[in-house]
Amino acid sequence: MSESKVAIGKRLDKNVGKWPEMVQFHYSTEGYHLLIFWPTPSKNEIQGVKKGKIELAVFSDEEAFLLLYKIQNACDWSYTPFDWYRVPESMRLTPKDDNLKPVLEAVLVDANNGMVRMVRQVPLTADFIKAVHDGVDLQITTGTTWLDNHLQRLYKEYFSAELFLKSPKSVRLYPERE
Repeated sequence: MSESKVAIGKRLDKNVGKWPEMVQFHYSTEGYHLLIFWPTPSKNEIQGVKKGKIELAVFSDEEAFLLLYKIQNACDWSYTPFDWYRVPESMRLTPKDDNLKPVLEAVLVDANNGMVRMVRQVPLTADFIKAVHDGVDLQITTGTTWLDNHLQRLYKEYFSAELFLKSPKSVRLYPERE
């Protein structure tokens, strides 16, 4: 597994002390990352990221790419959008050029102070990587970036992560090798 560039007990970004509560999925030249910004993470949330089963799924269509995630003992199914065009150009990675290790780095950050509380390397399956590649390729091919109004329409249609999972456009995937 690759060595992490972040360290538990250190700030994720030395210039940022407070983050909004959110979860972000990053796919770039730096790898696959799930950045989790929760205020004052509980012991259960920290242990969930450290040892709990992490389940992932991808929803993509012509205008949107969503990563769905569930972390045992930390959070039920939820989702976060990903937009390849919002990745800084110097860090954009096209699937055909992807030679990354098949590992997702899950990073739990205390949103109140920016301190990293847990880092975990999660092995990814070939199916998950293919789903990410297909979603990114679709964004590149169509040349569209996710649009706020399209996301709002999707959120009304699929008002919960569980409904996204039932969509024919969503594939439930388990990144951890059993």
